[in-house]
Amino acid sequence: MKFLVFIAFLPLIISIEESTKHPFEHLGSYQQSDDVSKEYFYSGNIHATWLKAAELCEIFGMKLLTFNDTKEDENFRTKFESFFDGRDSFIFIGANTTESGTKTNWNWMNGEKINFDIKWGKKQPNADENNEFCLCFDEAKPLLYHDISCDEKCPFVCHEEWHYKKMKVKVSGSAL
Repeated sequence: MKFLVFIAFLPLIISIEESTKHPFEHLGSYQQSDDVSKEYFYSGNIHATWLKAAELCEIFGMKLLTFNDTKEDENFRTKFESFFDGRDSFIFIGANTTESGTKTNWNWMNGEKINFDIKWGKKQPNADENNEFCLCFDEAKPLLYHDISCDEKCPFVCHEEWHYKKMKVKVSGSAL
């Protein structure tokens, strides 16, 4: 009897397990170099504060979105601006500052300074109420940067980074 009950619930257990593996929508990928690529994921209906968004990315083995250089930044903004157009007001990414209203003193979550010119939206950063320490995208075309309060609840983008090692394999002998 217990065995039959277990079998009856097995499909339900499998479907729940499969659906909790990854709750984010896959946006696409970026080949940074021959041995490094990134996969981008959008939180969709999951809205969180900036810190909680970072935690959620970490729970699923990812990081809140960061860019390594201008090329990756421009590639992402160009490739996905149509996807984000009209979806939500703001989309959190993995950068912040300690100086509200600054145009230049922004850092990635790992502490590294952003090493390219940030493409700000109109009248940005505006340090509204002197409380905007987190970086996000504004959903309007073109996809540009906006400063925002870290306590806002917004959707966000996570990324996985994959590093590949090249190996030489020597095959010898006969297959027969």
